[in-house]
Amino acid sequence: MQCPTLIDFQFSDVSKDAIARIRDVDSLSTYLMHVATMGHLATIFIGSDALAASFNFYNTDFQTMSRGIKSVPSMKRHMIKLISYDTYRKTTGKERKFW
Repeated sequence: MQCPTLIDFQFSDVSKDAIARIRDVDSLSTYLMHVATMGHLATIFIGSDALAASFNFYNTDFQTMSRGIKSVPSMKRHMIKLISYDTYRKTTGKERKFW
């Protein structure tokens, strides 16, 4: 699918708000990935001696952690699609073609 060329067009307040929400989703999803990773590492190593840390490391389910972290980009795409579709429905003309 090829995107249409849009000339002489200004975003309305609805579109500007949608773009701000998309930027928020992007930054929050990056933050979520970092927090999830650091949370698991903190669970293993923080406040533990070497024996406890090795036990925590052994008992950590890294596959579940990996699936959780890998699911963040798909959640991000889904949220962006919802925002885009909602904005598409609220706009008209060239602006609707953009969305």
